[in-house]
Amino acid sequence: MNAAKILAWDWIIDAVKITGVILLGFCCVTLEAMSQTNVTILEPTERILATEIDGEAVRKIAGNVRLELDDRVLACDSAFQYLDQPLVLAYNLEITRDDESIQAERLWLNTETEVATLSGSVQVTYQNTDVHSDSAVFFLDTDQARFFQRVQWADSTTYVEADEAFVDQEKAQTQLKGSIYGETLQKDQFFVADSMFGDTLGTLQLVGRSTVWSFEAEQDGKPSAPDKPSAINKPSDPGKPMATNEPVAIDTTILFAQRIDLQETDSSQRLQATGSPRLWSPDLRALADTIDGVEPDGILDLYPNAKLWADQAQLTANRFTLREQSDSTAILTGLPRTFITLEDTVIQRFQQVVGDSLVATFISEQLRRLSLHRNTEIFFFPEQENEQGNEQGDQQGNQAIKMQSALGADLILQNNELTGITARSAVQGEIYEGEEALNGFRLEGYDWSPEQALPFLPLPRKRFDSLYPMFDQRRTQNESLFVIPVEAFDASSPPLNP
Repeated sequence: MNAAKILAWDWIIDAVKITGVILLGFCCVTLEAMSQTNVTILEPTERILATEIDGEAVRKIAGNVRLELDDRVLACDSAFQYLDQPLVLAYNLEITRDDESIQAERLWLNTETEVATLSGSVQVTYQNTDVHSDSAVFFLDTDQARFFQRVQWADSTTYVEADEAFVDQEKAQTQLKGSIYGETLQKDQFFVADSMFGDTLGTLQLVGRSTVWSFEAEQDGKPSAPDKPSAINKPSDPGKPMATNEPVAIDTTILFAQRIDLQETDSSQRLQATGSPRLWSPDLRALADTIDGVEPDGILDLYPNAKLWADQAQLTANRFTLREQSDSTAILTGLPRTFITLEDTVIQRFQQVVGDSLVATFISEQLRRLSLHRNTEIFFFPEQENEQGNEQGDQQGNQAIKMQSALGADLILQNNELTGITARSAVQGEIYEGEEALNGFRLEGYDWSPEQALPFLPLPRKRFDSLYPMFDQRRTQNESLFVIPVEAFDASSPPLNP
């Protein structure tokens, strides 16, 4: 949503003010038939002063109005002036100027307080932006406006639904409340929240059960999209392998947090997620107390109490920083005292690695290298070859080695398996055997908690039927639109913000 467009309310305020002045200047003595059921017409001799609306005495001042001014057109079925209150009422009002307009079934204007109340299919169009709601209130003296019930907001890039919207022109701020739903025109991003705030400085804030779904197209121009989600088994038993029956989605990211702040400039975007933020992608899960992201630098910071899950690995540290080196390579740094747990699903054992700091390399979204620095400990299960003459040989996973290196070590992984270890200094080692010793041994700092990772969340659905075709028309006119398959909207597991 473009905050600058949202906040351009000057012409709207002026239009409503001018409407009140014009209507008060009319004097109409003939009363056309009216279709509103709450309007009572009395005898012809009493028409001018004895008309009642909802029990209030009114005087009709205009009927079948169409007034063409220099810069706008004003039209309404009829207009009334209240006799006991400083109110003007217009039915089926429409004010247009170029591509801008205001429409409502009813408009009440208080000429003393300069408060205008609109109800019934309220529609405001300006600067390529449409706002629709069941009712609205304009505070003309303070340049503020509120929209209520079934609020729909759409501009050239974004569609948003809310229960209420508040606009403050003087402070250049907009706030939407109540089960926020949003999507982009390209359908490459969806979001939900309890409330949403934006201003003309490029600030966007989602608060309360905030979730953002982002999709990116593949390089060949074909969109990538999630397969149909399935239930995710998240075992807490460290003796069981991490489940792999998860939905597969290329270039898909889901971010959940109690609060998400986005600061956008002409050259960069900065995102901060707080309040138990969690991140999901097909190859990486993450959580921390705070998650920061910077684009286009491709930097992601997680701190403190950070955890990452990649394939069959869990990485735990106080802080992680992930940097994109290229389209296929990313570098992860962790400190202090980073712990890595590697699950071997073949032998159903856990390799354990800990060091003062970590530099990990991801190639094609797979964890390929771990470089630990200083005070490094490794507890691993070496591959054992069958002895000649022994038909069954030694069972894999019945022997483990604990080694320590003061300066650190480098570990190589291939297809989620530990294939090489190189120590940077002399090592001290111990051999562990026996089922009881192997199952119960844990290095200090051990953590294996994949159940804490964010599961795949299905995409949310719109709550309101479209009151206008503008946004959908723009979508159909764009031939290069990103498309998400209907399976992504699977309702078998409801979203966190229904």
